[in-house]
Amino acid sequence: MSKDKASGKACMNFMNVLLIVLGLVVAGLTIYLNKVDNIPPILSSLNFLMGAGYLIGGLLIVFGIVGICASYGGCLLYLYCILITILSIVCIVATIALIVLTVGMKLKESGNSSIVDQVDNITLSFISKEENGESWKNIQNVLKCCGYTGLEETGDSCSADPKGPDCRAFIFDQLETYCLVATVVILVVTVFVLIINCASCARWKSDCQNQ
Repeated sequence: MSKDKASGKACMNFMNVLLIVLGLVVAGLTIYLNKVDNIPPILSSLNFLMGAGYLIGGLLIVFGIVGICASYGGCLLYLYCILITILSIVCIVATIALIVLTVGMKLKESGNSSIVDQVDNITLSFISKEENGESWKNIQNVLKCCGYTGLEETGDSCSADPKGPDCRAFIFDQLETYCLVATVVILVVTVFVLIINCASCARWKSDCQNQ
């Protein structure tokens, strides 16, 4: 095995191990969001986002394992190059979407953000449903706030004197935090995927030239 080929294999293996670790981090964060009591209603109402978290985490782990196998070359390396390129595009699109969402959250005070309006509509739709009553009450109790824009004031702090503050600001602050964390995570994942993409394509090109 040539020195360049050996170093390329080592680089791919190292980056794919990191990809597996990132997959575990994404899956772990998704599990955490499913367990906490003060999760914003917009997240708990969008179950597909949680499913997407598990899917992305699982795919990263699988890609990492396949990448380690593909580092030995052959047809699997060619297939891996194609798949990792597709994953790179998906990660870039997801990063852009999260950045747009995070910026939209920052515009909540201006009142000119369609994203803010959508969050308000989804949250009000969630808390107005009878089956979500207990969850909404728990969120109010954890955040020590009362109602959302003056509606559905069912938390313990609503009966206190003085009444607790409106939950809208608390929920938007938490949503901003979740969006920022998700943006950082997916950005790191995207950088690693792009590096692995370049390394795997370079390794494939080297194998083709040596044949």
